[in-house]
Order: sequence, then structure tokens, then C-alpha cells
Amino acid sequence: MDFADPRFLVVFALAVPLAAWLLQRGERRSRAELAAFGERALLARVSRLPAVRRGALSTGLVVLALGLGLLALARPQFGERATPITRTARDVLVVLDLSRSMNVRDVAPSRLEAAKAAIRTILAATPDDRVGLVVFAGSAFLELPFTLDRSAFDFFLRSATTEDLADTGSDLAAAMTTAASAFGRATDPAYRVAVLVSDGENLEGSLGESVAQLRYAGVPVFAIGVGTPEGGPVPAPGGAAGSTAAAAGAPEYRRDENGAVVISRLREATLARIAAETGGGYVRYAGGPELGATVDAISRLGRRKVSGKSLTRLADRFQWPLTLALAALVGDGLLAAGRRRRSASDAGDTEARP
Repeated sequence: MDFADPRFLVVFALAVPLAAWLLQRGERRSRAELAAFGERALLARVSRLPAVRRGALSTGLVVLALGLGLLALARPQFGERATPITRTARDVLVVLDLSRSMNVRDVAPSRLEAAKAAIRTILAATPDDRVGLVVFAGSAFLELPFTLDRSAFDFFLRSATTEDLADTGSDLAAAMTTAASAFGRATDPAYRVAVLVSDGENLEGSLGESVAQLRYAGVPVFAIGVGTPEGGPVPAPGGAAGSTAAAAGAPEYRRDENGAVVISRLREATLARIAAETGGGYVRYAGGPELGATVDAISRLGRRKVSGKSLTRLADRFQWPLTLALAALVGDGLLAAGRRRRSASDAGDTEARP
């Protein structure tokens, strides 16, 4: 046996003995007062005094009702009860850009870290949804299939770097194709959504066919742009500004064939196009509240049943002591009613005598 609220057991241990002592003390005081007024045998001839046993029984019933009531408040539990649990959720696929341009620091501390912050903000508002992760640069792959395990997703998101993919380009078309494949086929696509977080650079592939796959599947893409239109220089692999490699003479930034520093800019038009053609939305992330509209739009999407199981719990048995407490109070009430009827009967007999 267990108790859902054991605090009332402490109250029980203190209140029941105290109540019994107070009631017994009151009974003893009443007897002492009667003894001081006159002999009980003599008083019994001219008035209807309650029997000593009946008074003790009434006291016992009141104390019993108090104790059982406190026991009911402690909610005793024993035996098992199966409670069905049904959980509904959406499928949210995060598509994260890991191309080298995501190391640009035109937003602090870098585009990639800003992208991760945006993803955490969106997913924090939908804690019950299933999440998956696609990463891409010059190629794309599904790094984490849809799961309810947010700790696993957080691990993969935290570990993602621009060094994870050997292809150094930026192929948004491959990312959209991989996203469409990750969703697979479904009879009801209303619960599915993709969140694309990128600087919008698309150096390879044509977006038309890949975006059409998501549009036909009914999957809206909410694009989050990270970076600025003015852009910034792309750090060289292993030789970002101020690094040890740069101090040793390695190039600080990537350079083109003419030796000019490569500047990467946020391509908002590309991201906005993907969002518009799939029925989603686009917003540039700057670390503020601008993601509110995206969160609201995702929250309005439908849900589907993703799990159904039974949870075994201890069954509440507070009804038993509560029923006994009520019975004790009813018994005490019947005793009091019986005393009143006998007193009325004795009074009538006295008046009827000549």
C-alpha cells in the first residue's frame, strides 16, 4: 500500500489522539459537574441522563470518523489500474546548412551558431513533436530520422559542424530532395513541416524539381535566413581570423582564383522562393522575436497519433475509508436521535401521570 499525499498521515497521528483526549476530558468534566450537582441515581429519577456507555460510544464514533476522514485525504493506493495514453504530434524536419559559408561571422558568433539558436527556439515551442534532421552542403543526407527523443536531436544538433561533409559546395536542391524522401508517403500530410535554416547560397543544382516534390507532397517549408545581405568573408578551413593557423602564415579567409577574399551574402530571394512555392513562410533571424510568426504557423498545423499505450498506476482507494467515516457519523447521529426520542417519551410519560 502507498499514499498519494502522506502529509495527512502526520496530521492523522497528531489529530486523532488529541481529539480523543479532548472528548474524553469533556466527558469527565461533565460527569464531575453532575456529581457536584447531585447523586447520579437521584438525578436519573427526575431527568433523562445519557448512559455512560452510550456517551463513550458516541465519542468513539466521532474520533473514528475523524481518523478515517484524514486517512481518505492521504489517498491510500494499492492494486494496479491501466490508464490508456494517447499522444499526438507533428513531424518537424529540420534542414540545416553546413556549407563553409555558415562560418561567416556577419551575425554573432557565426551563422551556424545563430542557425542552431533559431532551431532551438522553434523546437522549444513544440516540445511534443517528432523531429528529424537533414544536413547538407555540396550533398545532403538524413542524419537523424524522426524521433520523439529530444536529447538525441540535441546531441546531433550540438555536434554539427561545417567539417561534417566533405563536399564544400552548397546544394539546396539536394537538401530539398532529401527532405522529401525523409517524409516518405503519407495519406494525410497535414501534420508535416520542414524548417530550412540556411544563408540561401545555392551553388549547385536546380531548385525547380526538388521544391516541386515538397509542394506536391503538401509539405510546407518555413525558411529561416541567417546572415546579412552585406555578407562577410568566408573563413579558410582551419584558419579563421585570429587562429593559430593564420598566425603561422595560412590564409585567414578563403580566396578565389584571383586572390580576392570570398564574400558570402545572405540570399533571401532563394529562401523566400522555396517558402512561397511550398506554402510556408520566410523570415530573417537576427536573434530577436522574429521567429514568433513561424512558431505560430507551425502550431496551427494538424497533429496525428504517434503512440498509444497503457500506463499502469496504483489505484486510488480513498473511497473506502471515506465511506466508513460517513457511516461512523451516521451512527453517531442515530445515537443522538435515539436519545432525543427517549427524552421526549419520558417527558410525555411524566406529564400523563396524575
